[in-house]
Amino acid sequence: MAARSNALSELTRFWLEARHGCLVQESIPVPVPYGQSDIDFLAMHPRLLSITLPDGAQIGPRFIVETDTSNILYLFTAKGMGATVPVHQLPQVNDPAEGTAFNSLSALKPDDEVVATVALPLSLESGFLFFATAGGEVKRMKMEDLPGLMANAFSVMDIEKGDRLGWVMVTGGEEEVVLVTADAQAIRFKETDVRPTGMGAGGMRGVKLLGQRDRVVGAAIAGDHLHLWVVTDDGIAKLSPLDEYPTQGRAGSGVVTMKLVPDSRGLAAAAVGKPDDAIILLTSKNRPKYMRLSLAPKAKRAAKGDYIISLGAKEHVKSVATYQKRIDAPDVAEPEVAAEAPPLYSNGHSGNGKINGNGRVNGKAKS
Repeated sequence: MAARSNALSELTRFWLEARHGCLVQESIPVPVPYGQSDIDFLAMHPRLLSITLPDGAQIGPRFIVETDTSNILYLFTAKGMGATVPVHQLPQVNDPAEGTAFNSLSALKPDDEVVATVALPLSLESGFLFFATAGGEVKRMKMEDLPGLMANAFSVMDIEKGDRLGWVMVTGGEEEVVLVTADAQAIRFKETDVRPTGMGAGGMRGVKLLGQRDRVVGAAIAGDHLHLWVVTDDGIAKLSPLDEYPTQGRAGSGVVTMKLVPDSRGLAAAAVGKPDDAIILLTSKNRPKYMRLSLAPKAKRAAKGDYIISLGAKEHVKSVATYQKRIDAPDVAEPEVAAEAPPLYSNGHSGNGKINGNGRVNGKAKS
């Protein structure tokens, strides 16, 4: 999370490490000069871009979120559970390896897999949370239904057996969403196609998968001024304008988003943004690679891509970390109170509770 101030920012990163078959995330705040891109700063300081574990392995950041220290950090797990952490309770350390494990700060357990994070202001009650699973299910929930600070974990979505929650987005109510699948299909639809449901309720179909091995590999808010970036498991990527993706109805199979080469097993990750936006690509060996979206060739929606990363033996692209901008509560305008002119009376005196010639008592109409 990056908490802005006039002089410094705090960048909190959640790290992903495979340990004994579990996923272990740690939150690490580090100072960032004000006005500098957080991901750019990480790239210029390799010590912060990855953590070297005692066994010599390196891991990269999983989430990079800008926020304010007065906000609430929501952690969401693959099983559809949620937990809260006050941002101001995140410890600030100089050595990223000294970060605190998420289960020490929240009600989650050490073996819970955190798949999404959102930092929200305490006063935010408008808008929605949009959930998407790897199995193609989607859900929309009113922001006002989301609990505040909680001592216990809570269910936000009923996840079906064999499925897992993958993405959580904040929407304004009139957005469009794009889902990308491993079989190189993408569907764009209006969020209003998804009826809002309450806490703990299940989802509805967002995209029709093409086979048993197919799954959603990316979900994001769409916009005609943005581009869709996709990458295969073996490091082939492409960037295409989102205005080439027609808005369809929910639950369809979508349109082709890349022509896969025979050696690729399928798409591994996707992101939406501007060509000069920075991302961090993460491999199956937790090796981070900093890049701009524009490193991938810009091509038509159904075109082939090109290699953007060199992978080692038995290494493949796993996920992508994008920069989540700070979410602010909308400004509530103070109601304007019209200044009342002092009451005028026929006798020229100010109001004294007596009825005067204009039929008003201290400025009020006579009954």
